[in-house]
Amino acid sequence: MKPATTIEQQIEILEKRGMTIPDKQKASEILLDIGYFRLGFYFVPLF
Repeated sequence: MKPATTIEQQIEILEKRGMTIPDKQKASEILLDIGYFRLGFYFVPLF
């Protein structure tokens, strides 16, 4: 089983994939509220 990633690790992954995150505290709050995988659905209209 793959170990869970922390919020900080999730933010690092998003940054490595090209997302600009100026406010890491707000990003952390959003990830805790929405979740990493559900966040992807918000990107669909951008493609």
